[in-house]
Amino acid sequence: MLFEGSIFVRKLLDSYGFYETENINTEWNYDILSPQRDKDNARNAAFTACSLSCFHDAALDHAIRYRGTQDNNWLVRFIGFDLSLFSYDELFKTSALAYLAFYLMQMQSPLRLETPVIDAHNGLTYIAGIAQDESNISLLISNFDVGDTEYTVTLDNIPWDSSYRVVRYLIDDDHHFQIVQQTIENESSCSFTKTIQSGTIHFIRLTNSQTNPDEGPETLEIPFILRIKLFDVLGQILGVLLL
Repeated sequence: MLFEGSIFVRKLLDSYGFYETENINTEWNYDILSPQRDKDNARNAAFTACSLSCFHDAALDHAIRYRGTQDNNWLVRFIGFDLSLFSYDELFKTSALAYLAFYLMQMQSPLRLETPVIDAHNGLTYIAGIAQDESNISLLISNFDVGDTEYTVTLDNIPWDSSYRVVRYLIDDDHHFQIVQQTIENESSCSFTKTIQSGTIHFIRLTNSQTNPDEGPETLEIPFILRIKLFDVLGQILGVLLL
């Protein structure tokens, strides 16, 4: 929806001759009436990564999202209106880790690699890049809502004559951008098959250097009361009344 809406606005502007007018999505985020836990957990991180991946091809000039830190207001959190990426006491929420992954790609693997065209209707997206000095290759694969899915990655013409490492990071409700596997490869082509669960992110780094990106920080623990689904309806009713 975010992708299609952005393309629609671009085409609408162009149809009236506003070719130089910027296309800006000034407020994108997770569904306001969804439970607070889904705004704080890995499901939102996967939604965030899927959206950011699509935005690269959405003819957008800017996409602006709430980053600000909410105060510790239990009513706001109970009805699910806390849309921030960080807690009131400056802890990362899991959704913020998606930005950490994109930051690493932008800073360390900024040259985008060609990949098959993304069909984001099912919430499965991917993006890949390589460093300017060809010291590393990064892949970011996100599964927002498609169910557990098997994927195969094949990389050809890897630019190293010596061995290199393949390091896999995971973002889910138990892993906060943490390394879950490392292997050593030697071939100029690399292929592997993995299963990505719904509401998770895989970050894969291939490198012939000696350093890996740091693992992510600890994230906000979701309070027990916000995990109880019986309260979801009550929170949504209160949210509708306040909206």
